[in-house]
Amino acid sequence: MINDLYEKWDNGSTIEKDFIQGYDKLPEFLDKLYSKLKIDLNKDIKPYEAYFSIIKINNFVNSILQGRPDIIDTIGHWFEHKKRIRRLYLKK
Repeated sequence: MINDLYEKWDNGSTIEKDFIQGYDKLPEFLDKLYSKLKIDLNKDIKPYEAYFSIIKINNFVNSILQGRPDIIDTIGHWFEHKKRIRRLYLKK
């Protein structure tokens, strides 16, 4: 569901009501985007490509929040989870 929304958004064919849906798989989807971004950053890519990847993810999340501002906590919890994992990884 969210994968389809992302593809539709990426193709520029979404409308406002597309973003009013259930986002029960949002954390998993953000993990997927985040993992792809980490992989891309580990490759030999140009800095502007990494920048535009981050901007793209940010714009998609902002599009979701415009239609469903009530899920800001879901996204906030996802970021907190990522920060905890990173702190644990850095302590090793």
